[in-house]
Amino acid sequence: MKFRIFLTSPLKQAALALAMIGISAWHITAQEQCQVKIAWEPWYPFQYQNANGKYTGIDIDIITAILEKMGCQYEFLEAPWARAIKETQLGRIHLLMGASKTPEREAFAYFSTPYRQESFALFVRKGDAVKYQFTSLRDMLSVPFRLGVTRGYYYGEEFAELSATPEFQAMLDEMTQDHLHYAKLIAHRIDGFLAEPMVSMIELRKKGLSDQVEMHPFRLVSNDISAMFSKQIISPEFVQTFNRYLAELQTDGTFDAILKKYQAQAE
Repeated sequence: MKFRIFLTSPLKQAALALAMIGISAWHITAQEQCQVKIAWEPWYPFQYQNANGKYTGIDIDIITAILEKMGCQYEFLEAPWARAIKETQLGRIHLLMGASKTPEREAFAYFSTPYRQESFALFVRKGDAVKYQFTSLRDMLSVPFRLGVTRGYYYGEEFAELSATPEFQAMLDEMTQDHLHYAKLIAHRIDGFLAEPMVSMIELRKKGLSDQVEMHPFRLVSNDISAMFSKQIISPEFVQTFNRYLAELQTDGTFDAILKKYQAQAE
């Protein structure tokens, strides 16, 4: 199973430019600036605790590798996604992993250079994929359909536009975490739910539900994923330095090592 993690060429160019002119890391003006609180929620293989209680996963390994290069200490605070975003907005959380940049969030947060992409698939009961000939979210309005979504998630521009209409809002069933959709789907309380394909396929297999749920061919457009920082307690200079070390991970082999580790686990 392949993970789409990337660094854009502008980031690589910026890192080289910084190195050439000798710009050093940002200067910490107060010790607490480098005590970083990171919000997380169980989302294997991106964010989770292993059997030994260690925080790990693709997002966690990438973010903590950068913070360690920056000389920062960090702690993890578990919270559902919508609450984590609110805590970031209020300045109670420094950093949120695996976030999409939106105009609404940019009002209170900075974003790193994207480090991976994310898409969402539609999951339905086994055998129902042929019944629903959807090629867009708008198609779901043409039939009776109850759609499970997770509060606070960004599902792309089409979803955002349709969410402004009463008709689309009426068909949505919001939950605080992805896995809560599984039982509702099997119990016919919803007709499908949107979720990251790899995360849900792995979770459904672990829970023994793979024979009851299937993935529909419909996909939402991929979104760029970044680290998100609270403007109340993080400076632009901090984010710039974060981006510089993010570029270094790509060139020193750390990125490849992280990806290979989790690809082996997922296959």
